[in-house]
Amino acid sequence: MGIPLTDGTIEAVALTRSRTEQYLSAGGPARGVFDAWEEAVHGHALRYASAPPLAYLRELLSDFIDLQELLEACRLPDAQKRALRLMGRLSAMVAVVVDDLGRPAESRKWMHLARRLALEIRDRELRAWTFARAGFIALHYAASLQEASRLAQAAVDTAPRRSPAATVMGHTVKSRARAALGDQRGVLRSLDLAEQAHDTAPPHEHLGLFDWTVQQAALSRGVALTTLGLTGPALSAQAAALALFDPSEWLDPQLVRLNQAALLVRRVDVEEGCRLVGSVLRDVPAEHRSPLLASWADDVIRAIPSSMIATSEAQHLLEVRHHFTPHGRPE
Repeated sequence: MGIPLTDGTIEAVALTRSRTEQYLSAGGPARGVFDAWEEAVHGHALRYASAPPLAYLRELLSDFIDLQELLEACRLPDAQKRALRLMGRLSAMVAVVVDDLGRPAESRKWMHLARRLALEIRDRELRAWTFARAGFIALHYAASLQEASRLAQAAVDTAPRRSPAATVMGHTVKSRARAALGDQRGVLRSLDLAEQAHDTAPPHEHLGLFDWTVQQAALSRGVALTTLGLTGPALSAQAAALALFDPSEWLDPQLVRLNQAALLVRRVDVEEGCRLVGSVLRDVPAEHRSPLLASWADDVIRAIPSSMIATSEAQHLLEVRHHFTPHGRPE
């Protein structure tokens, strides 16, 4: 260009280069920050089964806000992708806990956000998981069987082969929906497909909320068989589930016991079923009480025959249920 290569020229050239290097170095957090965040989010997923729901939700939301700020500081694609992936997983966890706390409409919005984030970064595994877990949410409270079945099929169609958790969950959702329709053959077929998908899963690290364990499968098998009225197989599945759960887990073992009570009330011994629900509700610490547990107890109460509602066991259950949550049934 005809410019003499003086020291001043070299200094100007160096300054021009350093400005771009500074931009790149500031395009994401310092080395190791994302690794620490990955560990934190994985820890949240592992704690779902044992953490009190309200305190757990506060932690998730606090970290989500921090990640929003981190994302705004990320200008490089790789850094943005990692931040969005973490936010997607946190959104999914928030959706599950908000549903447990009796707000399915808000839960669906958070799950939709998690799915959008998964789609943005082309994470098929997380996207499939959001479909499967949304299927369970559709079965809670409103009991939308058609929506649950649609979401379950979307999970099966989307899930990558290397990560079968969403496939297992999808078939499990189908089994519960078909049980509500009285389709015994369809239930057993879906349960078999879920078991096959689980058995073919490669060894992997425990993923907590994003996994699907043998005990969770046994829980859902028991629910489906109870709905069908198959007493013996349902009791066996419930016993198997209870034997597998870790003592630190709170939510799922209580759901198994409430499902046992539902079977007792409908098929075996109404008074014994009422006593079991009452003991479950009494034993749950205040910080672990949730509208989800209350809704399962209410399902049992609605199944009590009118001829038995005046018994001392049924009346005691109604009193225990009245004091279980301050606001009664979820909206």
